[in-house]
Amino acid sequence: MSSLTSLVPFDWFEIHSSSRSPQLRVGHSSTFVPSSSTVYVLGGANPSECFADVHSLALPSKTSETFLWTKLLAEDPALRRYEHSAVLSTENPDQVVFFGGADTENNHNDVHVFNISTKTIENWTPKDNKLVSPRTHHSSCCVQHGLYIFSGGFQGVKSVDDSELYRFDLVSKTWSCVPAHGSPPEQRHGHCLLSLDNARLYLHGGMDGRTFFSSLYSIDLTQKPPRWNEHRSSSSCPMARAAHGGVSIEITSTLFIFGGLSRSGQALNDTWSWSTKSEQWTEIICRNVPKARLDFAYCLIECKDKEEDSEKSIPMMFVHGGTDTQGEVFDDCFLLRLTFDSDQ
Repeated sequence: MSSLTSLVPFDWFEIHSSSRSPQLRVGHSSTFVPSSSTVYVLGGANPSECFADVHSLALPSKTSETFLWTKLLAEDPALRRYEHSAVLSTENPDQVVFFGGADTENNHNDVHVFNISTKTIENWTPKDNKLVSPRTHHSSCCVQHGLYIFSGGFQGVKSVDDSELYRFDLVSKTWSCVPAHGSPPEQRHGHCLLSLDNARLYLHGGMDGRTFFSSLYSIDLTQKPPRWNEHRSSSSCPMARAAHGGVSIEITSTLFIFGGLSRSGQALNDTWSWSTKSEQWTEIICRNVPKARLDFAYCLIECKDKEEDSEKSIPMMFVHGGTDTQGEVFDDCFLLRLTFDSDQ
């Protein structure tokens, strides 16, 4: 295609590539690196295998009009995991930091880094690594030189018995507990943790046992001390869910969520936005919607028009893989443009 910026807003675009894409999987992570316009997919699992690989997806550029998948690492024991979290380091854009998750035997609480240029894995786990217990299906954000996580999964549908907010310092490589005030969210897993303005974290949804959450919380990390706040909307809001995806858009101060698992056990494929200005939810009616799914990889992609020397970028949600509730596991891949030209 000529340019990703020509995509129609809120019309799901399915990515096709002549190169071999990652095998169908769930519980993997995807991380976008703006400097190279590349998405990195780590780990994941399907009913027959727990993966220990890294794939990259190069987006169309000035030199290429195609999407190109490449397997960068075929096997590294540190990568063998699913339902972990991964973020691009704010300290070094050549590093993808990943934490926790599980393999077929155990949950993990280790921290590793995938070095993009050398295609190597480095262990950043602190020697005295007892503050944060092993956990799966959490979510993480990089804010102010730190990796933040909240709660996560313990076993089956049960979450860890922990509702603290933790910070991993990307410089000192140490964990600390954030002394947050207010009423924190209940322990949960399968939630979304998103950030705005390099200062605020937003937490949506998740589950613990048979309880599914529809609540939205935020915490401003620049406050002394930080304080949790619950946001209640007078408008209609997304049904309670877990194992969904979400991204945050700085230019419009908006959060978007997609898909997940409902309280009734239904896989979802709806899209909602939350405006931090109006504090209202809005359901977004999209075209060419992917099959309903949960436990997929997702991330924010920001594309610049390759035909123009402009600093303007177009935010999009990237979705890969996942599963439905009938046991079908996916290997398809989509983009959703999240703004109109008038929003720029």
